[in-house]
Amino acid sequence: MASDKRDFVVMVTGGGAYGEYDFNTAAMIRDELPQRVDRPGKRCIRILRHPVDTPCTYDWGIEAMDEIWSGKAIAVGEEAPVEIDLALHMGMRPRYPGYCFETGARREGYKHPGEDGKYYPRELVDGNGPWAQLPEYLYSGFNIEQIISSVGDRLPGLDLKISHDAGWYFCEFEFFSSLANAKLKRNSSNVLYLHVPLHRSKDAIATGARVATEFITAAVEQIEAHQQGVRL
Repeated sequence: MASDKRDFVVMVTGGGAYGEYDFNTAAMIRDELPQRVDRPGKRCIRILRHPVDTPCTYDWGIEAMDEIWSGKAIAVGEEAPVEIDLALHMGMRPRYPGYCFETGARREGYKHPGEDGKYYPRELVDGNGPWAQLPEYLYSGFNIEQIISSVGDRLPGLDLKISHDAGWYFCEFEFFSSLANAKLKRNSSNVLYLHVPLHRSKDAIATGARVATEFITAAVEQIEAHQQGVRL
């Protein structure tokens, strides 16, 4: 779970333009997030924005997640890398009008080439590959159903749902790569994934930022409850 430093530090990534879309609401929402969430009597939540819109490539999904969980990634506005407690990744799901809170990701089975033409690197899982001994499916360490309930209480009237299928595309690959790196480097599963809708009006992006902020806050509250011995 979280380290002993004063702030909870969260790194947030957002998907880049892909396919027929020349925008991605995930990156737009990431850029609207507050830098801090102050909580009277509790540790502040510090939100860092990853500087790169997530591309649809396996190389990026491997290298960026390694940097993030090795404490080597430098966020927007930062001069030096920071060790994080939690990662939130976001992607755009055009065919669903609400917010999908993902529970986990598959290790392999990714059939599509990246936008750089490269396919899934089998060396990750073959022989002595770094993921060879990992389970075929990794789960977020959070009680996502409880988180959705908490977010829904704070932001009533929104379409929020739990999802057990992150799409078997680059969103899911990024999610698994982050879970894998968190597990291997930090023995952690403090990883979240949120699929956001297509709508990109000013109000829609502001709503998405509120959803993401409450997602983060609810996750941090679970970390605190765990540290206090509360069974979730």
